[in-house]
Amino acid sequence: MYFKHNNINIYYEKYGIKNNVILILPGWGNTRQTFYNIINHFKDNHTIYIFDYPGFGNSPIPKKTLTIYNYAEIIKTFIEKNNITNPTAAFINSLKNIFIGHINNLIIIINAITPPIAPNI
Repeated sequence: MYFKHNNINIYYEKYGIKNNVILILPGWGNTRQTFYNIINHFKDNHTIYIFDYPGFGNSPIPKKTLTIYNYAEIIKTFIEKNNITNPTAAFINSLKNIFIGHINNLIIIINAITPPIAPNI
C-alpha cells in the first residue's frame, strides 16, 4: 500500500487487526524487510505498521532532497493518516540517534546501534 505526503508516494505494510499497535520505522538505508522476523513474531497479537522511507525499498526516490524535518513530517503524516494514537511499542532503528520522539505517553529514544530484536511485550 502507499500513502502520499507532499506528492511523495511512500510504501507501507500493515499486519494484523488487534488493538495493540506496534510502529516500526526502519533505519537509514534499511527497508521493512529488515524487520520481518519481528513482524512475524508479533503479528498475531498486534497490529503492525511499517514503511519504507523515500528512496528505499518500494518507495520511489523523491524529486527533491529531504531534510530531517521532512522525514519527521512524513512520520507524523503516516501516524495521523493511519489513526495511530497510542502504540504499544515503537521499533525505530537510528537515523544516527537523531530521532527522539514522543507519541502520546510513549517516549522514544533510539540508539544507532540498537539491533532489530524482539523484546517481550
